[in-house]
Amino acid sequence: MIKTVLLSKWHQEHGEMTKFAGFLMPVRYSKIVDEHLAVRTAAGLFDVSHMGRVSVTGADTLKYLNALVPRDLERVADGKCAYTFLLNHQARFLDDLVLVREATDSWKLVWNAGNREKNWLWLNTFKEFVELWNEDLDVELQDWSDESVMFALQGPLAENILKKSLDLNDNQVPSKPWSFTIINLDGFSTYISRTGYTGEDGFEISIYGVNEKHIDDVRKIWEKIIETGKPMGLLPCGLGARDSLRLEAGYCLYGNDIDETVTLVEADLHHPPFVHVNKGQFFVGREQLMCLLDEEEKENKFLKKRVGIISLGRGPKPQRGTSLYDSEGKEVGHVTSGMFSPLLKKNIGMAYVLRAHSQLGTKLNYRVRGRDYLVEVTTFPFYDPEKYGARRKKTS
Repeated sequence: MIKTVLLSKWHQEHGEMTKFAGFLMPVRYSKIVDEHLAVRTAAGLFDVSHMGRVSVTGADTLKYLNALVPRDLERVADGKCAYTFLLNHQARFLDDLVLVREATDSWKLVWNAGNREKNWLWLNTFKEFVELWNEDLDVELQDWSDESVMFALQGPLAENILKKSLDLNDNQVPSKPWSFTIINLDGFSTYISRTGYTGEDGFEISIYGVNEKHIDDVRKIWEKIIETGKPMGLLPCGLGARDSLRLEAGYCLYGNDIDETVTLVEADLHHPPFVHVNKGQFFVGREQLMCLLDEEEKENKFLKKRVGIISLGRGPKPQRGTSLYDSEGKEVGHVTSGMFSPLLKKNIGMAYVLRAHSQLGTKLNYRVRGRDYLVEVTTFPFYDPEKYGARRKKTS
């Protein structure tokens, strides 16, 4: 059965819908290119309520979570968010997620919509396993996914629009990236985090304790942000722009670029701050990760690595699954995500290639209908970070 988010009726009235991760979601409201460029130059508003949201509380919460993820959560301060991964014992990706630390004994987790049930089972199974072989844990898990909504307000004008639309003062808005505040918004407990999935500065607004009885209240908040931001260039945005923006920024999409067939080392995501191999306690996948790092140090030529690729001419965009070839015609990798960049006006992609072909500037080919097209290995993000993205140079 296809699932819907709380504002699904609004989205169906104003946008084009698609099936994604078991949900009926808006893919666009206008042109995807226009929505994409609005986020890069002004702001865009996304409904990402399909994502999973879970709270973990209790005296043993930090110890429990630190055993589940490879990042050292002792280093995450109260009031901060942290991006990391759920791994299996082979150091492959169960999911990527964001953890929100209210206090040592109170956290919230946000993960991908397609993994909601799988991750919830994983957390509960791991807790039961530890309790069976070790000790009872003072840990309580609560799934808020169907009792909350989540909006992403992204773009260089996001902060201004957020303050004006929700009538917030400076203390109510997180001042630094990867920090958050908790406010009372129209009677609802609301977390505002300075994070996102577009590469731009922006915020994710998570409203807890809402259900179908509160549709009108939630819609008013959504429409107020749009109404306030529209004169500044804001557009409501769908999954189409979300995907193109995250790829320009070099962010992975679970199910495309990372999954249970890919290791941390292959994805080149095994570095701090996302992962701390030598943190002071066991975590799931640590032993295998250490073995993989040993192989990397030996420069194993059979290892592959995630890279960016950008076209050196015109041609069709590289599709997911498309093979990549070296100058001699030998297959050396494959594309996991590909698109035409609205900002760069070029084809870009994310791919896994053999280590020997992963150096910057390496020329590779992909083939469409018998014809080869040239690409070059490049860095993430694809755009100039001094002109676009959260770290752009501010102009007066």
